[in-house]
Amino acid sequence: MPVFASVALIFVGRRDTDLKAATLGRRLVKWGILTFVSFAVVFEGLIFNRYLSFGVGAFVLPLVLIAAGVFMLVRVGLFTNSRG
Repeated sequence: MPVFASVALIFVGRRDTDLKAATLGRRLVKWGILTFVSFAVVFEGLIFNRYLSFGVGAFVLPLVLIAAGVFMLVRVGLFTNSRG
């Protein structure tokens, strides 16, 4: 979905002759596609791989991914009270 918004930014930049918007749109398209491919490789190669679906590997990888997600949420301060 973010890639489509980036493509729209490219079209708006070209229509309004705004070079910054068009360049930003192209950059966002590249990063969006790279992110999509990276997650596809992780999910298809590691999570849905039948070699990790038994024994300790069946529990370690999901726990590592959950821990990484919780760490990222805590790091940005999602669970803190921002009202002071």
